[in-house]
Amino acid sequence: MKNILLIFAFSMMLFTSCEKKEVIPNTTVLTDIAPTDWQYSTSTKTYYVTINMPEITQNVNRYYGIMASISSGNNLFEALPEVYNGYSYTYTHNIGILTLEVQRSDGATVLPPAYPITAKIVLIPSN
Repeated sequence: MKNILLIFAFSMMLFTSCEKKEVIPNTTVLTDIAPTDWQYSTSTKTYYVTINMPEITQNVNRYYGIMASISSGNNLFEALPEVYNGYSYTYTHNIGILTLEVQRSDGATVLPPAYPITAKIVLIPSN
């Protein structure tokens, strides 16, 4: 009985240790957004900025995970979507672009951020 357990344990170690794992690196893009880059949409009553992203191909747009976060300094990034100081930040993406939007969380008229923002966009391959 001991021999059977030892053979079983050895075979389990052999099969689990031979598992092949493929690591595919993510792509991270940092871009700075000036206060003057924001545009106003009268239809949605939001300010938005469109970031050109040639990295977002048709395949990336359809199959990858795309995450965005923003920082207003000190290397502290906050994941989107988020509400911060009464402002609601979100993003959308399509082939070649990522659009950040900001609006007041209480529905009041929004003003664009008056300070520079750094956006971090991470493209995550998926199997």
